[in-house]
Amino acid sequence: LLYEEFSGPYGSLETLKEVAFQNLKVLALTSPGERVWNPNFGIGLRNLLFENDSQPLRVDLTKRISDQIAAYVPFVKLINVNLNELEDDLNSMYIKITYVVSTGASTSAPQEIGFLHPDGVVLTALPDLVLSTQPAF
Repeated sequence: LLYEEFSGPYGSLETLKEVAFQNLKVLALTSPGERVWNPNFGIGLRNLLFENDSQPLRVDLTKRISDQIAAYVPFVKLINVNLNELEDDLNSMYIKITYVVSTGASTSAPQEIGFLHPDGVVLTALPDLVLSTQPAF
């Protein structure tokens, strides 16, 4: 860990953009029932790792993402959810959420967060990822 004099061993989130990204990452990677005293919190992307891709699954996942963001990250306005297969691996799905951060008086430029499981097990949150057939890491 890198130790900073002001924030100690953990870097602080200093902008609303960073807070929104972190909140969306936690929301997406938390499974419903995982959070104590709040069993409805979480999109539960890890629960979908071995599900068969289908149109009803995509509709349900898009609705779940929209509902969870509206309920738990109210300063984030959802613009779009893209669910795409990877060109070189049809068994993998890339989830890209496009959003803006709104503070009432101002609204940020569109931001993106993507979720991908490059090793088939762990989902990774990727800010502003440009998806290509080349590995991103």
